[in-house]
Amino acid sequence: MLGQFNVRGSKAFNDIVQGQKINSAKLIVEVPQRQIHSDIQYATGNDNITFQVLNMQEYEKLGIPKMKFPALCEIDYNLTTKGYEVISVKYIKELPN
Repeated sequence: MLGQFNVRGSKAFNDIVQGQKINSAKLIVEVPQRQIHSDIQYATGNDNITFQVLNMQEYEKLGIPKMKFPALCEIDYNLTTKGYEVISVKYIKELPN
């Protein structure tokens, strides 16, 4: 799926914690409450959700560390049983705080 989103920020981690390798990267995306909570009778405003990026290498390959946030981005993604998974990100413009 393809959509334009206000991306609030990102986070990534690639290291070993207590003997376990962790390689994780995410975009923090602002979405209307109605879009993610369609079963709630009254949902107003926005909520932040995470879109999972495959790993730190993909995060860097997509150019995410160079983006200035908050930003308007076009995100190609899949919705899976694990949540939202990023395929590609196109930076459109920086947004005011």
